[in-house]
Amino acid sequence: MKLPLKSTLFILVLIILMGAGLRFYHLGSKSLWVDEIVASYVASGPDLKATNADIPYIINQRYKDVSPPLRDFIANYSFRIWGVNELGLRFFPACFGVLGILLIFIIARDWLKDEKTALLSALVFSILPFHIQHSQDGRMYTLFMFYTLASFYAMYKALHTREKRLLWASLYVILNSLSIYHSYFGFWALITQFIIGIYWIYFPDSEYGSATHEKKITLLSLFVGIHGIIAIIYTPWLKAIYQFIKTHGNPPAPYQVPFIQATPSTEVSRNFMYHLQPNFTFIESLVHEFGLPGISGWIMFALGILGTFYIYRDNSKRKAIGLALWIIIPIIITFAPPPKVLFFNRYICFILPIYILLVSIGALRLVNEILTRFRIKPDMRSTLSLIIISCLFTAATASSLINYYSTDKQPWRKAVRYIMDNAEDNDIVITGPYNANWCTLYYMQKAGAVRKDIGKLPNGESGTF
Repeated sequence: MKLPLKSTLFILVLIILMGAGLRFYHLGSKSLWVDEIVASYVASGPDLKATNADIPYIINQRYKDVSPPLRDFIANYSFRIWGVNELGLRFFPACFGVLGILLIFIIARDWLKDEKTALLSALVFSILPFHIQHSQDGRMYTLFMFYTLASFYAMYKALHTREKRLLWASLYVILNSLSIYHSYFGFWALITQFIIGIYWIYFPDSEYGSATHEKKITLLSLFVGIHGIIAIIYTPWLKAIYQFIKTHGNPPAPYQVPFIQATPSTEVSRNFMYHLQPNFTFIESLVHEFGLPGISGWIMFALGILGTFYIYRDNSKRKAIGLALWIIIPIIITFAPPPKVLFFNRYICFILPIYILLVSIGALRLVNEILTRFRIKPDMRSTLSLIIISCLFTAATASSLINYYSTDKQPWRKAVRYIMDNAEDNDIVITGPYNANWCTLYYMQKAGAVRKDIGKLPNGESGTF
């Protein structure tokens, strides 16, 4: 039984408002951590002024470390609205975090034709600690998740919609171009989409009728062609990658291209070397970080598998396999030799929305079947299931959210404030490693110190003031 449209919209608005509150609550109260500080330095310029004049500086800096510049352009614009501060850096990630809640509802509703599952997906996504944390992180991860989920949906529509196929294909190109100009991790999603798209072309859904060999070739030509357009759009940045490899002899270690061996610098080796192994520990870390800690994370994992089974059995085998591949292929690439350098789970966070969608399907259907055994009336069963699962997920996330809001990841602002309040003339502050150098320098500047007056010791030792 479907919910009335007004009821669906009312509940959706409440979920979005709650998700927005959780993401904007104390958005600028916590200190920036090291990656945010580096991002702020690039986006606002070394003088922390953030003007139009900083655009050439951003391009130059990102050419040196070959990180795509779009996220810095967005942060620079945000700084000009809110000032160069914590709120300014985190404002757009929080906005895209909220938009992600709406997007997952739209996609779930279209794919499943079920408002209640769509609402539950939106609710779980809105209160998920991982997504809230990165919505309040001045990095690119919520934008990355939004672009990749939207492009995945656009790809599905382009391969299944006859009348508006070119429109959806164009949207696919735009969204993926934005994604790869935000982060190299967008290529992992692009590879995943390409494989799934080929699968969908050669195994058409019965819902859309059988496809002749000629139709498959036409779709394949279109699909390969739009990826060629994406490659052309990305051509200007290939020059930066080529120059970096030519200078250093290998791709940049933090953004290693899959299957290509990267040689990390001494600093990277000493501080941040992570060799991935295809073992239980890595899968466990994904389950807990993308879900909930402890047994709750494994329950979510089991529900995700159950959700895949239900959609395979009742909705569409082809769709279910496509959704499962969206999660499995990035993990396979992650484990592919050689060992990755500087790898964190958040680099493949684009799989998260689909994972939450499958978890929601599994949870709702399981509780619905349990209620069936208690002879609950069909018109009440699905609504009661939605209420029960919503309450359980909300209760399960409460302690994680309380812990998140009460903890400062890296309290550099407080540390530098203490130094500035207690330091005397001719005192020397020694910091290390290099990340402490940047963080201390940033908040000293924010506290009124002039950058040119903050110098290294005569011995030139790295990380000293």
